[in-house]
Amino acid sequence: METQHEDKPVSEAGTEFGMVHEPGSTEASDHIRRQTLLAELGMLALRRKPLHEILHAAARTAAEGLGAPFAIITRRLPDNAGFQVLAGYGWKQDVTGSVITASAATSTGHAVFTGDSVICNQVQYDSPFRLLGAPASHGVRRAINVTLHGETEPFGALEVFSPEPGEFQVKDLAFLQGIANLLALAIEQRHTEERLKGAIAHQKALLKEANHRVKNSLQLVASMLRLQAASVDEATKRHLSDAQARVMAIARAHERLYKTERIVDLDLSSYLKEVCADLDGGSVICNGPEGIRIATDRAIPLALLVSELVTNCLKYAYPDGQPAPVYVNVDLLPNENVRVRVSDQGVGLPPDFDPERATTLGMRLIKSFAHRLSADVSFQHRNPGTEVTVVMPREEPKTSLA
Repeated sequence: METQHEDKPVSEAGTEFGMVHEPGSTEASDHIRRQTLLAELGMLALRRKPLHEILHAAARTAAEGLGAPFAIITRRLPDNAGFQVLAGYGWKQDVTGSVITASAATSTGHAVFTGDSVICNQVQYDSPFRLLGAPASHGVRRAINVTLHGETEPFGALEVFSPEPGEFQVKDLAFLQGIANLLALAIEQRHTEERLKGAIAHQKALLKEANHRVKNSLQLVASMLRLQAASVDEATKRHLSDAQARVMAIARAHERLYKTERIVDLDLSSYLKEVCADLDGGSVICNGPEGIRIATDRAIPLALLVSELVTNCLKYAYPDGQPAPVYVNVDLLPNENVRVRVSDQGVGLPPDFDPERATTLGMRLIKSFAHRLSADVSFQHRNPGTEVTVVMPREEPKTSLA
């Protein structure tokens, strides 16, 4: 191949500009046709099609725009090991994946290594470039290419070939460069997306590891509380046991977070079942449908609130010490509020019980969690027992800026 036609000078950059005319066509109509082809290719890229589809469409567009039967798109392999064909058009066999030798003696190598476009209109005669692979076996007589630019160095080349007599001209390069610019944007966009996906995956892995470590640390704290409770009086033992239950409720949330791909929310019923099992798996019965997902930062305080209610039932509902059931029922109301009911079949509330005036630590915690969740907590007498109902918005209420 050669960088100039024998009677036409090459610019300082080694390029010529021209246009191939089909019989009967005018320069204006040819220009409009090429602009239409570029617009169609741009729309395809905007629709976020897979990159390989865009590349093959670009190869076809380049060939059709120049009235030639063959085109390829190549990328530069690491360490200049060669050029791999990413897409092709018009060849008898699929050339995708084949490798071209990395040499400045080829039109591909010259374009990528020097940054100069190549026009060769007499490949079979006095061209300084060699044809390799499919172009050589398809009787190619003329070739034209432009460089595909990457972020920091040339990415590869877009090349068009023809076995027919005629001339590629300098104006043809403007059309090919338009395609190359679209491809460069599409390739850069895909690379950016891949980097972002990698960064997100890395952050997810770090977050999972953090949740795993937090869970292990909280379980260690709970174990220390349990060991300490073995050597203290009964009153202190109850306080340590309550603290252990609170710690384990938080640990269970972190355990679920590192075991799932979803880290921003939790399945409420499954989570509360684990929390209740830690409190007293034999007597606490938790029921609720799967699929009620709420944000993690709302699920944890709700679990702590439920833990306090269940603990109160276990302490006070059955004073004779006989194991008896405590029920926890979870459901989603039609207005998207979450409802959790904690009930027992025990002795019931004291006649003078007033939740607003209660000052025990458990009641203070219940009020605090309810306020944080914008939840309503109501106590009902049953015969026998007590039922406490918690109703809260599934999502964090939006505060008004007015």
